[in-house]
Amino acid sequence: MSDDRVEKYMPPIDAAILRHLNYGAEFTDIYNRAYEAISLAIDEQEAKLKRQLAAANEDAERLAVELKEQASGWEDGEHYSEALYLHEKRSGKS
Repeated sequence: MSDDRVEKYMPPIDAAILRHLNYGAEFTDIYNRAYEAISLAIDEQEAKLKRQLAAANEDAERLAVELKEQASGWEDGEHYSEALYLHEKRSGKS
């Protein structure tokens, strides 16, 4: 079974093993353990990224709800009047 995510990292490992061993059972055992370790590291990193993405999506959804709730006050002019008052006060127009 081949995994392209792992295969791209294997050539230097292959070369390093061949500097010390010929192809055979020892080579295959070391190569397979390295392959498994890389595969596990990739799987763990992908799972971590998925968790982070899910948390970011939840934060974005929460923020969207908050913004909608805040924006509802603008529709009736309540916040607009308050914002205009604060602006005029800061600019010395009131």
